[in-house]
Amino acid sequence: MHLLYGTHNPAKLDLMKRWLAPLEGLVLIGLQNLDNPPADAEETGETPLENARIKAVAYQRHSGLVTLAADSALYINGLSEKEQPSVHARRVLGKRMNDAEMMAHYAEMAKKLGGRMTAQYRNALCIAFPDGRLMECFDDSVASDAFLIVDTPHPK
Repeated sequence: MHLLYGTHNPAKLDLMKRWLAPLEGLVLIGLQNLDNPPADAEETGETPLENARIKAVAYQRHSGLVTLAADSALYINGLSEKEQPSVHARRVLGKRMNDAEMMAHYAEMAKKLGGRMTAQYRNALCIAFPDGRLMECFDDSVASDAFLIVDTPHPK
């Protein structure tokens, strides 16, 4: 069975292939493997599950294949729900940050909160089938381990 993973990112595709390797007979392909790859689906959701659903449905309709999509959101302990970066972890004041800007932004936030923050990525998965059915997961079983964000990032 072919399963489309709704990503243009080769590193994410390789990681998912490793995770799903024990499933015999499953051939995981990415958007770049399609004859007519789609543009990125517009992630307009307010939660990782909403964005995973948007991507899974859009890419399934485009390809006709059973499609898996994922999305993540950054949550930082001690911040109110309104203050959470959530699905907008790379956006501040409407601007998409590059990696260096993102590191500087969160280092400054950690500095204001005593030098370190405990954070976690909450992940969501959605599988869209050609008949319109959806299978979804957005719980702790697919969340990252907790990690620290510090005011002085490691040089590496």
